[in-house]
Amino acid sequence: MNITQLMYFRHLAQRQHLLKTAEDLHVSPSAVSASLKSLEQELGTPLFDRGGRHLTINDQGQALLPYVDQAFEALEQGKKAVLASLSRRKNELAFSFKYTAFYNDLIPLVLKECPGLRIRHYDVDADYQGKLIWEEDLDLMITARDFSDHPKLDYKTISCDCFCLAVNPDHWLAQREMCSLGELRDEVFLHRPKDNYYQTCVDVLLEEFSFHPASVIEAGYMVRPTLLRAFPGVAVTTMGTMATDFFSGLHMVRVKEFENRTYELRAYWRKDRPLPPACAVLIRVAESLAPGRGGDREAGPK
Repeated sequence: MNITQLMYFRHLAQRQHLLKTAEDLHVSPSAVSASLKSLEQELGTPLFDRGGRHLTINDQGQALLPYVDQAFEALEQGKKAVLASLSRRKNELAFSFKYTAFYNDLIPLVLKECPGLRIRHYDVDADYQGKLIWEEDLDLMITARDFSDHPKLDYKTISCDCFCLAVNPDHWLAQREMCSLGELRDEVFLHRPKDNYYQTCVDVLLEEFSFHPASVIEAGYMVRPTLLRAFPGVAVTTMGTMATDFFSGLHMVRVKEFENRTYELRAYWRKDRPLPPACAVLIRVAESLAPGRGGDREAGPK
């Protein structure tokens, strides 16, 4: 038996008239009749005594009816539970985002538009984010790791930013607008730590051109600009980042091999669960803050 059969049976038990039941349900009388016949065949007994279009529920129908009523009551309670859950989640937001400096600017703006919002933020590495969205009650994750082909995730591109170099204004490269990797063999590179996914992307980019720096210093995101201002090294960053106050006073140099090579941030969410309204606000604010140009590809709920 299926939900349609039970719904038609329940209405018939109330109306005890085939035509009026069909009119109430906005279906044809033949559809109601066929459904009832199928249900009776499955149970192996008539559920109504027939008298033309008038039907009188019999003992077997009376025995079934309370259980059907209970089933529909349970479904109604389930619907109310879902609506209550959605109502609670209107004021909740759980997301993962690794970029601390960006996060500090992001949250005050989100809270300004969504006062009273309860936020759970997961500051985790990209390797763990994919696992987190399935095992935790996570609404959204913003990451550079590419999950765009995942069949159960939808996404929107937050930013798409071209790679470049940052150097001290006194560095010899500061007189240049563009260089090639071959000119950088002897330079000291200020890299992010190896466990940082941004640095993984940079390493892949350099390996693509078989480039291996002669000397490397590892420094965190907040430290690199300070070191660059005091130290004649170079750092692979992005053009959008260079335009921020964080990298003010440093010189941007384009790299010939980096042309059309981009670093993308995307917001991902599961297709099988509704997004809290605050997610749309967070995505929009993230686009306005993220270095680089926002993406044109948009999917999922507006």
